Amino acid sequence: MKSFAGLAGYLATVSIDWALTGAITVAAVVG
Repeated sequence: MKSFAGLAGYLATVSIDWALTGAITVAAVVG
């Protein structure tokens, strides 16, 4: 849980990169 909280905080800090992260996730799922 502690690592998850740290990850959540990190993602909140780099929220600007969410668009890029989303694009990568979609690309990975689609293959």
